[in-house]
Amino acid sequence: MGYDYITKYDARNYTLGRQGQSIKEIVLHHWGIDGQSFQGIVNWFTSNPSCRTSAHYVVEAGKVACLVDMKNTAWHCGNWYHNTISVGIECRPEMSVGDLETTAELIANIWKAVGRELPIVPHKAIVATSCPGRYMYKLDWLKQRAREHYSGRGNTETTQVADKSVYELAREVLAGKWGNDPIRSQKLTEAGYNASLVQAEVNKLVGYQSLPPQAPKKSNEELAKEVLEGKWGNGSDRASKLANAGYDYRAVQTIVNNILSSGSSNSLDKIADEVIAGKWGNGSDRVNRLANAGYDPYKVQAIVNRKLS
Repeated sequence: MGYDYITKYDARNYTLGRQGQSIKEIVLHHWGIDGQSFQGIVNWFTSNPSCRTSAHYVVEAGKVACLVDMKNTAWHCGNWYHNTISVGIECRPEMSVGDLETTAELIANIWKAVGRELPIVPHKAIVATSCPGRYMYKLDWLKQRAREHYSGRGNTETTQVADKSVYELAREVLAGKWGNDPIRSQKLTEAGYNASLVQAEVNKLVGYQSLPPQAPKKSNEELAKEVLEGKWGNGSDRASKLANAGYDYRAVQTIVNNILSSGSSNSLDKIADEVIAGKWGNGSDRVNRLANAGYDPYKVQAIVNRKLS
């Protein structure tokens, strides 16, 4: 183990057990403000009467404090269901190379403890927050590095961590050290850097106005339709995929919920017309497709029968 594992502290706030749930995800947090100390955060969770939250682990380079046993529920997500199915990690917001390395090794050890890989979900995919800050851009790196530790290759193969500033990288790009696109973007990404930010800095250095960040290619309504078609998975996996693709999971899920809860006659009437037009298949295939899309196949069939009678 490449870090000190500290078990002498207990969080003030947690719930015994997991209310029948099993661990399905790891939720990544940062403790918010640069300059706060590891010990200060541990003390906040364990001895400050004003604290109303907790986390399973607090992490900085070379140190991991376990404040809540994984068999119990920490109060860290702002969503009770996600609390019961997750392990919460509070990370140092400055996100040094050492912080990242220790976090990746801890993730691998959590995977080993539960016997399988778990998705790494940013806190902002569950509730509206800026958490986990800088770590949002390192989720892929953390997953890859954790896999190296998980497979026993952690001491021999190291995925490069971003350790240069955007300005330094932009200067290197202008010097020709990173090649040209699309190879340049691929190499920067594989090295753990944000290629878009580097290109924006390059544009500034050569006198071009940096373009604003590209907006998501699909509307929330289009994404909600895809969610209902099963294209984005379920639960925490869906939240993670949408967030990593640059979309607002909560906004999309709200539209999905509205569609599923509406059940209005007008909505079902349109679906019935689509059924008659052959867009939903026949027999059990139709029933399954309608149910998976959130519709009551029997209500729809009743409207179809009425229209055809």
